[in-house]
Amino acid sequence: MRNKTRLIPAALIFIFCGAALSAEKIAPFTMPSARLNAMGGSHVAFAEDVDVLLINPASLASVKQFSVAEITLGTHGPILELADFIGEIADWIEDDSDNPLDLSGISKLLDKNGRMALGLDLGGPVSLAFVRNGFGIGFFDRAYVDIAINGMSMRATANADAILVGGYGFRLMEKGSHILDAGFTLKGLFRIGSTSSYSLLRFTQFGDLLSMDTTAGIGLDLGVRYEFAKLFSAAVVCNDVYSPVYVTPDLMKDPDERRDPYWDTVAPRLNLGVMVNALNWKYLGISVMADYRDILDFMNPIPRNPILNISLGTEVRILNRIFLRAGIQDALPACGIGLDLWICKLDFALYGKELGMDPGTRPVYAMTLGLLFRY
Repeated sequence: MRNKTRLIPAALIFIFCGAALSAEKIAPFTMPSARLNAMGGSHVAFAEDVDVLLINPASLASVKQFSVAEITLGTHGPILELADFIGEIADWIEDDSDNPLDLSGISKLLDKNGRMALGLDLGGPVSLAFVRNGFGIGFFDRAYVDIAINGMSMRATANADAILVGGYGFRLMEKGSHILDAGFTLKGLFRIGSTSSYSLLRFTQFGDLLSMDTTAGIGLDLGVRYEFAKLFSAAVVCNDVYSPVYVTPDLMKDPDERRDPYWDTVAPRLNLGVMVNALNWKYLGISVMADYRDILDFMNPIPRNPILNISLGTEVRILNRIFLRAGIQDALPACGIGLDLWICKLDFALYGKELGMDPGTRPVYAMTLGLLFRY
């Protein structure tokens, strides 16, 4: 037992050094979750379902679940204004009017600086995972599109990700009501997609959009989780401690026009969180969580405001079938509801995202709806 606990300082040093040496160029490989978004995002001390495979490998020692499939659909941007504008277009088509289409509604989609951000995200339908007795394995897929408009410039990103992950969580110490777990996960990562920037004045030139890149590599996550009497938990996790990937750019271009392939690393994230089970009755429970995400962000040349890295969340469990959720992420509110329908789980989240570097500079609406088959 004592020999195992001696591994903790070495693991923490390895986490910090590995994360500090890694580049921050490749976006992380993650999965969308309506449940977590409603609670202010992911929480590293929260150990409930197969999501721990991608959040905190130490929680594998406490979770028993398998996943068959899921469909999680998310969107962010001027959602309400866009719905109104699409409705106006539909009405114009239905009326078959000779009058030209009124495009003044486009201005409502832009902020005061002429900017707009719009995104669509689909997690699944592949979501095969099994976690039991500390072991976990899973395969997930995701596709997402992000569009950012700034004046007459547009940046579009379209990616499809596949993640194969396996890991092990083990007990370092169990003494009375005190439990200390650690874990690791190894990941196989693959992404195909494109990121293009161009002027709206040259919108007919689609050549750059066909410049597909592939990213393939492996990744390592490390985590530690402490629990006291099922009332209090604390955890520290580094996702992508060291995750080298091989990037092959410009697949759709002629061979003589392609950039050379190169090696890079996925951006590491060092997260710290706590959770309190304020109430844990058989048919009624309340959990409260608080996290500080991406601790190493301060090492970036231009870090985000630290307030944006704070995440708070709560979940109220009623009759083990109804779940009411609320939280704060990016200094913006979040809320949602979940239903356990025996054969499937239905989750919905409404929350805010901050695209700027400081609170309130570029907030957008976001919604996520998830249908999960987990047992």
